[in-house]
Amino acid sequence: MERLELGTEERWLLDLHANPEGPYVHRVRELLPDGFEHYLRVLHPFLRWDLPEGTEVPPAGFGTWRSLADEAGVEFTPEIREQSLRPVLPLRERGGRPYGLSEGQLEEPARSRLFGLLAETAVRPDVYFYYGLAAIVMGKGALLFRATMGDLDSVQRAADAASEALKYSIFGPEYIWPADRSWVVMTDYDLTSTYVACGWELAERLLADAVLEVVPVSLMTRVDGRTDIAG
Repeated sequence: MERLELGTEERWLLDLHANPEGPYVHRVRELLPDGFEHYLRVLHPFLRWDLPEGTEVPPAGFGTWRSLADEAGVEFTPEIREQSLRPVLPLRERGGRPYGLSEGQLEEPARSRLFGLLAETAVRPDVYFYYGLAAIVMGKGALLFRATMGDLDSVQRAADAASEALKYSIFGPEYIWPADRSWVVMTDYDLTSTYVACGWELAERLLADAVLEVVPVSLMTRVDGRTDIAG
């Protein structure tokens, strides 16, 4: 594992399309570069955070987005958001929520499954890990590492160690991509989905996977939390 100087390998991802639509409309093109055959949304699984330690969690969590959409009677689209599903989610009587839907972090077992499939398709072992806005917000500048997919835990520990006096782990990595740039994974610390740009072979594997819940998107697909509002 190696920590790299900023302004090198990450620049091709940070100079993306500007947002001409105002502060409330955001699209995939602000997260991922163009030129890829496929763009995918990996929906973060709904998990229960109030269960006793050791409780076995089903591979898909406690209800997929698609099954919850069917239960709620709403259309399952590439732009579906959590708020549309709240009528059928198990809420506590006095506020709060006993289900977990992580912003900025893909939870297990989906996390290991996605990263495992990505590692299998990388032609070269070198992978870049970029910690961006989340690291900056938590009091440390952006961070860039080069390692292998198998070194992710070590990379995360190094990112946390780079920020002094933090009580919590830094969300991220924000971007992950191999040296050959054959795919890119982006997880914004404010979003409840991870977005992938890739070729057709990896896209087929991700879409067919039994653990991951993946839907095709385009560069114009909205990613903000106001997709049920006209505009």
